[in-house]
Amino acid sequence: MGTIARSILAIGAASLLVGLSAACAPVEREVAIGYRTDSVTVPVGETLAVEFGTINTSVGDQWEITERPDPKVLALDERKPTHSSTKEPVGAPHEFAYRFVAREKGTTTVGFEYRFRGEIPEDPARRDSSKITITVK
Repeated sequence: MGTIARSILAIGAASLLVGLSAACAPVEREVAIGYRTDSVTVPVGETLAVEFGTINTSVGDQWEITERPDPKVLALDERKPTHSSTKEPVGAPHEFAYRFVAREKGTTTVGFEYRFRGEIPEDPARRDSSKITITVK
């Protein structure tokens, strides 16, 4: 077998190994729900994304966690950004979501409340909150 043929064979084998190892890598799945969802079931090990739509933190929009979930069952995932793109210009509106990791089987709740510049809006029409029951199986 010639040198060129061996080189091509070696490159093909290396490409196959890279492809197979990528296929065997753990796939991180995400269950996405809107913040108005009442309840959801998430498999152990998966990520739950609670989506709040478009907000603009530069003008004072924010969503606070008012009731933390049982950390044994569901933990806040601080490794991932809460907004859709880090390429957004400063001050631009962006999609916002809290992400949680389903750690072990059980049921817990998490509560959220909209704040404007750190305060609950005085106008009742601008107030918003939610409470979600999460079952991890």
